[in-house]
Amino acid sequence: MPDFSSVRWLVAPRLAALGFSVRTTVAALLALAIAFQMELGEPQWAPMTVWIVAQGTRGESISKARWRIVGTLAGIVSAVALIAAVPQQAWLFFPLLAGWIGLCTALGTLVHNFRSYAFVLTAYTCAIVSLSAVDASDQVFDLAMARGTYILLGVVCEMAVAAVFVPNVAGRARETVRARLQEIISQSAAAVRAILLHRSPPESDLHRILSLAFTLNDRIEFSAIEAGPGESVVRYARGTLGQVVRFTSRGLGMRSRLAAVGNVTTASKDILRAVVDLLERMPGDLGDPVRTVTLHGEVQALYARCSAAGQPTLRLAGTGSEADSAVDDRIMLQGLALLLMELVHMLGCYAADPAEMQSPVPFRLVRPADWRATIANGARSFIAVIVAVLIWEVTAWPEGAV
Repeated sequence: MPDFSSVRWLVAPRLAALGFSVRTTVAALLALAIAFQMELGEPQWAPMTVWIVAQGTRGESISKARWRIVGTLAGIVSAVALIAAVPQQAWLFFPLLAGWIGLCTALGTLVHNFRSYAFVLTAYTCAIVSLSAVDASDQVFDLAMARGTYILLGVVCEMAVAAVFVPNVAGRARETVRARLQEIISQSAAAVRAILLHRSPPESDLHRILSLAFTLNDRIEFSAIEAGPGESVVRYARGTLGQVVRFTSRGLGMRSRLAAVGNVTTASKDILRAVVDLLERMPGDLGDPVRTVTLHGEVQALYARCSAAGQPTLRLAGTGSEADSAVDDRIMLQGLALLLMELVHMLGCYAADPAEMQSPVPFRLVRPADWRATIANGARSFIAVIVAVLIWEVTAWPEGAV
């Protein structure tokens, strides 16, 4: 019997995928019908915009639609400005256009999600409109308005149809964010627990934790759109992810601390065992808000116990086995105290504790700017446009604008 597993997505698609295709097709046909009714010159751009804007989730679709509108408006305004600034001056117009495209490409490299898309869209919308009007500068305004009409029509149709086909997005957004936070926290707790038991987790597990954290951090923007700006789960999610990374980092620090200590006292071993037991049952308590608050209180109590146990080790001095044991206790207990403090903040953010958001400098995950890639992408776009228009001008190619 033949195996159809590789084409299952085609012969037996998931309900969500089928619904996405149906609603996007309906929106595209609606946009095309309205474009025909309005007798637009190039009506195909309206349904094309629907397919470009449509995304798997409502938040992504709304975000991309917003930034597509911003990019389109910026592109048509810059196109009109370029044509008006240097009419019928090709060797001034083309370097300015290439510089603007290079700048937009560079700025798009610095930002993330659909903000980057908006900068790229600004660049090629400006190129499409201005190059279409390069031989008829008096028509640039009409071309710009036509381009903007196609885009706005497609965006409005997609958003209207999606609002009907995708109800209750707020509830599903809250559930999705909370489920993914639970997954990341559980994996982080398991990795740290393995370290405390002298069983270092594989590097791939640590990489997966960081990858999941940064991926969810990027997608929270879309969940916030779906759930609304006042939803506490989404507002505290960024802080929770930041604390997860800090907690995991503290756990990795415990690996070197545990390797450095020799014999520790029974009291210190009991505290270490209590932390291990707490991390073992923590994933099961995250699904219940009441149990999460109780767990938060237990971690605070354990942190106070750990800090109190470490105080006597600071007053012991001299040499001998007692002093050596005190130093070992101090190394381990200070590391556990730092680890538990990060866990207190992480559970506080996860439980939407208002006190956590009043911190002077709340921790957030931030992607560093890649200036080398920014300069390289901007320069590459500038050079590519300059070379293309040079060939166009030298060869007098009739279809060079395309």
